[in-house]
Amino acid sequence: MEGRIIQRDRDGKDRKKIYKKAEKKFKHAIQVCNQYGLNPEDNIIAACYNRLAACRYFLNDLDKAIDYINQGLAAYDEAKEGKNNLLTNNKYNLLANKMMYLWNSSQYDQAASILYEVWPQRSKIDKNNYALLDFYKFRSIILRNQKMFEAARQCCNEGIDIATSIRSDNRYLDLMIILGSIYLSEGDFDRAYDRFELVLNADSECKYPRRHIDAHTYLGILFNAKNDWSQATTHLEKAINIARERQDVFRLGKALIIRGNVHLFQEQFSEALPYYQEAENILELNSYKHRQHTALLKLIYCFDKMGRTNEFIESLVKKYRLETELCIKSEVEIYEVFY
Repeated sequence: MEGRIIQRDRDGKDRKKIYKKAEKKFKHAIQVCNQYGLNPEDNIIAACYNRLAACRYFLNDLDKAIDYINQGLAAYDEAKEGKNNLLTNNKYNLLANKMMYLWNSSQYDQAASILYEVWPQRSKIDKNNYALLDFYKFRSIILRNQKMFEAARQCCNEGIDIATSIRSDNRYLDLMIILGSIYLSEGDFDRAYDRFELVLNADSECKYPRRHIDAHTYLGILFNAKNDWSQATTHLEKAINIARERQDVFRLGKALIIRGNVHLFQEQFSEALPYYQEAENILELNSYKHRQHTALLKLIYCFDKMGRTNEFIESLVKKYRLETELCIKSEVEIYEVFY
């Protein structure tokens, strides 16, 4: 429990130290059980692995996060379910987090397979368990990416209703952003704008900074589509600043790419280049390879337009090797819309 309290300390100035300190507590709990042959009557060991995975996730180490989740699933015992009210539906928490970590590491098929397995069982999940809303979120995203917009909106609105009923402000705002992104993908800019602005206004004190990063990033996409470069820049600079402060590399990489797009769409290639270069560099360092691939595509385009042949060829080779490693064509994400 002590590790959980440390992990939730959002106001800490050095978040890496906070998560590493929490990580030590969870590891110690597991070590004690193993060392003394303890067999807790509940699924506390599985819960510790879940928390260890969360620490690794916030430290931008997705591979280790997934490894911890798999250890948690191996430690989970169905017969112990319900022995501790704090650990109810622990399996679904593990599966929801595994789905998210797989998705963020570009393993989309594996993430989707978890969703398809769990979705018919969603009635078994306590609505107060945030894992349920994670499944609604990712189902909405998958339907959006498949351009099944009506089904995506319906699923997202159901999730919003659940978040409202349990008074989960963070999950409500998260799902509201997803709803805005669905409208954005449909080209309904007015409804999309209203959802993103609602999120920013509802959390005026920025208690949930990741929601602000996402809302400002999507607003940047929206204003890019409207050729309103000033508004796009304003929102994207806010997203970038918050992402830097939170050390959120995954979101920072996306915001930087879209910030570069502000210049790219105006054929200001030299101005766009530094944003793509920084994005590609930090994403490579943190193994967000699919998102790195998106940045590389932008770099290649700029180098080609600028006649920088050597860098163009170097980036092409890097892109080819990355595609060979990942067997990918493009990232499943929204960066721009055209109407």
